[in-house]
Amino acid sequence: MDVVVWVGSDGQLKLVEAIEADSPVALELTLMEKAARSPLQGPAGQPERWLSPRQELKLPAPEDARVLEAAYESLEQALDATLPGYLGRPEVTAERVAELCLAATDFWQRQLWTEIDDVQLARLEGLDPSPIWASVMGGADLQRGLALFLNKQAAVAALSEDQATLARSPLLSLSFLNEQEAGPRLLAEARRHNWPLPAPGLIPWLVSTRRHDRSDPAAAEIALMLEALEAVQATLPLSGSYKNHTLRSGKKIRVRWPSEP
Repeated sequence: MDVVVWVGSDGQLKLVEAIEADSPVALELTLMEKAARSPLQGPAGQPERWLSPRQELKLPAPEDARVLEAAYESLEQALDATLPGYLGRPEVTAERVAELCLAATDFWQRQLWTEIDDVQLARLEGLDPSPIWASVMGGADLQRGLALFLNKQAAVAALSEDQATLARSPLLSLSFLNEQEAGPRLLAEARRHNWPLPAPGLIPWLVSTRRHDRSDPAAAEIALMLEALEAVQATLPLSGSYKNHTLRSGKKIRVRWPSEP
């Protein structure tokens, strides 16, 4: 795969696109025309710098190293101002993120929020940590996803709408971002690795209150969300007070719903 990048002279990122290495030059010209009309950032206009593995499309000339270095610097600044993407940690692989995207797509298509209110918490026992409480988001507002409250304090704060306590409590949340919310780095990752998405330009994203040093999801967070998505979709809504379930990994869990913290 090759990546073509267009950075404006103002430092704004106009386009990031992954293409096959043997794609015809005409494809890049088509991308350039598309980005000129509808760039990722900033107003429409013609490209000043076009970074490409193809010699004939490099702007400026390769010997103008100072201008080329400035283009890369402005690209880095533009990317740093957006979401970091999934693949910043060595232990997080593209294949693992594809699993998460597929599970999130199944969750989106299942539309549990049409059957469950987000204040009806499910207690999940047998995961790590255990127990945790899960809330299917989407019934009461426009934000759809799955929130995991990783201890009792967080679950109580969520039900009481105590935002100050909730911000200090361990929380892991799956939501769905549109292209503008996702930003160029995350979009480029999704396109390059062809991750399964619930709809074009709709990308699953994990948010955690436990990250202090960096904002990209950790491998353990992805693993926990994968297990929670499987558990919730396999058991909810319950016809009784609880249900025992064995995950595909062989892990045995118990789900109680609805459950007060």
